[in-house]
Amino acid sequence: IYINRYEKIEIEDLNNKNIDIKLIVEDIQEKIKNIDFSNQTDHIKSISIPDLFDTNSRVFSFLTNKYLIDKISNYLGCIPILVNSNVWFTENQENIIGSSQEYHLDHEDYMQVKGFLYLEDIDQTNGAMNLFSKKNSNEVIKNINYNTSPEKKRLKDDIFEKFENEKIICDGKKGTLYLVDTSSCFHCGARKSLGSRLLLSFQFITPWANYLKWNWRNSDLINKNRWKNKKLNRLQKKILGII
Repeated sequence: IYINRYEKIEIEDLNNKNIDIKLIVEDIQEKIKNIDFSNQTDHIKSISIPDLFDTNSRVFSFLTNKYLIDKISNYLGCIPILVNSNVWFTENQENIIGSSQEYHLDHEDYMQVKGFLYLEDIDQTNGAMNLFSKKNSNEVIKNINYNTSPEKKRLKDDIFEKFENEKIICDGKKGTLYLVDTSSCFHCGARKSLGSRLLLSFQFITPWANYLKWNWRNSDLINKNRWKNKKLNRLQKKILGII
């Protein structure tokens, strides 16, 4: 994650860290099998993970796993705060101007890590995320004086023509995990394609993020991060912003 600001973690690597990713994926699939996303109008249809699972679940254990937290902490330089975790479903049936289908950077923090755990095989035929490395992204930022204001945040593909051969297509089998600093790497996803896309998305930021209030523990984002059946160790409490 350090050099290019993204990392692809294969199923075998997770299994080697005693993370049974197959069971975690199956748990999520079982929970959402009867959920009807059709009443949601947003391009990215979602359901919050804390609405599906409690702190005794394998999914929560995965999101607070020492291997994952150590990796993210080493990158961000602190114990991160988990502020979002959702199942994302996109139908990918149309192109939507001004959406996350266009290249952009996220703005919640100067550095952050978003995780994408694939709940099915994902490639270009069903909306795989495309991204550019930190190096290429920095050059674009300088060339066009980019910022994340609403009128400048979304960029057209021709801006990246010079780097087209270096574009990363984030494909992978079910159970593949991507960690991406979406504040540093231009990215887009869920573009019009042949099939739909299903994944688990989660977001870690620092306590100093501009997304949070100065006294970050009072932030609405932290207060909404409520999981049922809290029986947490000290690290898990820090990850949820409780202490």
